[in-house]
Amino acid sequence: MNVAKRASTYQAEVPIRAKITRTQQQHTQRRKINPMIKIALVGVLVSLLLLIYIAEKNIIMGYVYELDNLTNQLTELKNQQERLSLQLMDLQSLDRIENIAKAQLGMVKPADVKYIALKPEATSPANQPENVAVQIAEFINDVFTSVAKAAGLY
Repeated sequence: MNVAKRASTYQAEVPIRAKITRTQQQHTQRRKINPMIKIALVGVLVSLLLLIYIAEKNIIMGYVYELDNLTNQLTELKNQQERLSLQLMDLQSLDRIENIAKAQLGMVKPADVKYIALKPEATSPANQPENVAVQIAEFINDVFTSVAKAAGLY
């Protein structure tokens, strides 16, 4: 009986080993991926990375062109500002104002200049030297302003 038991035990173990091998084979088959699929996945991944790289380069080039255009505009505006500044200085020159006063307004330079001496009054603060200088400066400023207005510069 001993022999029969051993044989039945041996026979019972064989199918268990066969099941284990089948499950291991099924496991390994699930893990294996077709090499063509692997190549296709790598190709798709590389293509996506290249597309992203090209898109970023395209965006950067757009910014470079925009920066170049803005730099050109800045240079043109600086040149225009310089031209306008020179034109302003030319229009404000005293020689030009004098020529306009003589030619268009018929003004002439006086032949002789007369000075009026004022008697200083000690009680009035308006006659102090600082105040007199201020009054003279305001008078000269008014004269130049009226000439400029008559010439059409204001």
